[in-house]
Amino acid sequence: MANLDVSSPWRRVSTGWLLGAPLSRRGSAVAVLGALLDRSLLQIADASSDARRFDRETISVVADVWDNNTFPLFRAATASTRRGRERRALAALEWMAGLGEERRAWMLEQASAAGHPLDELLAPAKPYLPGRDYLGRVMAPAMAVTPQIAENLAADYDLPSAQVRCLQVERAGSRLVGYLELAVARSYPVDDGTSPEPATLGIRLRNITEVRFDSHDARGAALRTEADGVSIGIGARGTLRAATADLRPDDHCWHLSAAGHRADARPRPAWMAFSAGAGSPPPGAARGPPPPRAPIEPYQRRASTATS
Repeated sequence: MANLDVSSPWRRVSTGWLLGAPLSRRGSAVAVLGALLDRSLLQIADASSDARRFDRETISVVADVWDNNTFPLFRAATASTRRGRERRALAALEWMAGLGEERRAWMLEQASAAGHPLDELLAPAKPYLPGRDYLGRVMAPAMAVTPQIAENLAADYDLPSAQVRCLQVERAGSRLVGYLELAVARSYPVDDGTSPEPATLGIRLRNITEVRFDSHDARGAALRTEADGVSIGIGARGTLRAATADLRPDDHCWHLSAAGHRADARPRPAWMAFSAGAGSPPPGAARGPPPPRAPIEPYQRRASTATS
């Protein structure tokens, strides 16, 4: 990484040769995939060029893009035909864009900066469907903190008794970003035998404008949305203010919360209908006797004829 400074030759490296297509070729999935890799190198170089403004968050986000997309990149690059490379590159772009709204927005922004209209290659974004575990139970997604989300949290969790587990604030270029982790008790009823371990709320803050925190005053939290962003009260006198905040609940009982019930009412992914079978009842519903099976015809062996 030492060579990735502002004047580094890496800034002029292009991956077009790797994928076998000129990067100036518009409308090519191969060219766009290579341009995204080039842009990633430039972003990492810019984020690490000055130790005083080192942007660890940007480096982490950009590197994470290729954590599970490097194999599709080289799979596209090693296809034996141009058509094969194009087909595999398009599949890689669709896979990359399907990993969330933020990832898709990053792809569109970086492709546009490189002069490639990516929106004409990608299929329209699919409507959001909550993820589910192997039992079909809805799982808590990452969500932006909005007035509705703040209201839902206050209803589902005992925020006044929340305990701060982790608070970190760091510089990201010219901005301040942070992460707050709260251990909270559930306000909604859970199944018998559920572990008493509290749920965890992970909150990522961007463009932080105010931080006041005392480690001896770390019990109790209140989330509020304001005209200029999000405010989080901690304890009696602590405050965090930021332009935006994203929430990720780590709660294996979230499907039982009021917010979980609302998410569960949304249509289920197609793979669940396929795996459960058409017309299968939802999890927990009473199941009747199985339908009668069609009679199996007895196996009839063909008589063999011999010729002399």
